[in-house]
Amino acid sequence: MPTSHRPLVALALAATMSVLCPPGAEAQRRVVNTGDAPWPDAMVGPAVPYERARPGATVGVLRSARAPVAVHLLPGVSSETAERVLRLAERLLDRAAFSLHLEAPAPDGALGGGPEFDLYLRPDPGGTEVFVGPCELSALWDRAPAWALVSTAPGPVSLEAQVADAVARAVIASHNADHTPSLVDALASTVARQLTLAPPRYEDVLDFTSHPERSMVTGGHRGRGENRGASLFFDALLRRHDDARHTLLGGLLSGTAQKTPATATTLFDEPDTFDLLQRVFRDEPGGFAEAMLNFGAGLRTVGTAADPEDLAGVRSAGLAAPPTQRLGWASLPSWSPLGVIENTGVARLSLDLSEAPNAVDGALTVAVWVHLAPWYRWQVALDRTDGQGRTIGSVRSPVITDGQFSTELTGLERARTLEITVINLGALDFDPDVPVPARGFGAVHLARSGEGPMVR
Repeated sequence: MPTSHRPLVALALAATMSVLCPPGAEAQRRVVNTGDAPWPDAMVGPAVPYERARPGATVGVLRSARAPVAVHLLPGVSSETAERVLRLAERLLDRAAFSLHLEAPAPDGALGGGPEFDLYLRPDPGGTEVFVGPCELSALWDRAPAWALVSTAPGPVSLEAQVADAVARAVIASHNADHTPSLVDALASTVARQLTLAPPRYEDVLDFTSHPERSMVTGGHRGRGENRGASLFFDALLRRHDDARHTLLGGLLSGTAQKTPATATTLFDEPDTFDLLQRVFRDEPGGFAEAMLNFGAGLRTVGTAADPEDLAGVRSAGLAAPPTQRLGWASLPSWSPLGVIENTGVARLSLDLSEAPNAVDGALTVAVWVHLAPWYRWQVALDRTDGQGRTIGSVRSPVITDGQFSTELTGLERARTLEITVINLGALDFDPDVPVPARGFGAVHLARSGEGPMVR
């Protein structure tokens, strides 16, 4: 898909509006009447960060002469490992600054012995923990320093990947400390891949695609592995729409930055990243809703040769999101419940056409009725695929506001399967800071050419 520059203009507008929004009560209200639904007045976001006690038993420190990073050794960590981590962190910060045009980690004053981003290396297993400190009082937006504990013991995640994750999270906190933790998990995975050019972790992708019916990023059922797997969505947006200076990536991190009042107990994450993306994509064909639908429909190809963007970076059919139900031609007419679908989650019905009767072009027809919960908004994708799972024809519904959609598909003779994907758009006001109730459900009714609907 060609790069679109219109979203980037809207992105810059949204970023400007968020930074200029004044503190206090006025910071919770939109300063320009755009005609869209108003943002919530209540402050919703992560808890205000505080300074945590740092390891005090360090036996040495290496400070970079050219990058804002320092590596602290805890007992049991070799100087060779520390030097390796320092060189790696320097390369990552260089790429963040000069290739991706991102902010360096915010300085933390004299904590850690200097203003650099501090990495504390420990010999025991335990992965990486990144701690965000108090926001800078003098900054115009919620900008916060961070420091990290990094395990040097052999484990399932490489040392390079751990350092990249720590740097990515520190960079995000410097751009905007208001992002909800689940969104930070996803954005950090995307930023880390931009820094290292490595594919996503297989386990994270599998955790995410195994439950496509769940909300994309939320503090609900999703675990941290699933949150990291949700970075595939941001990867897809960047591959389709970012420019050579990575303007969209920087906008995702900082475009919603606010200045939270000093008396608040939670950071102000309104507008959030999904609010921003709705603004960015409002002039694109189908808007942000269709961008979400296209991603949800594409989850069936993750890890396969049919994925046009190779999001997983590996070939493994086991990574593809499974359908809610598989049907054969002989099973029609059919009535198939979709189960519970959370806000931004998807359900998919797969109809195998390999046993359909031979017919001249246009004679093979399937009627589709979709019945959905009327208190949410929905959208449906109808994709014809070939024997390798590649899409050879698509139909997209408009946004469904009354819970009902029906159509008749012709020209299915060359298709191997018909994939029906349904996405729950909620009220088009998805908020990653708020737990999402699982109250979306629906059913799909299919019939062959000339058959009427089933009586229920």
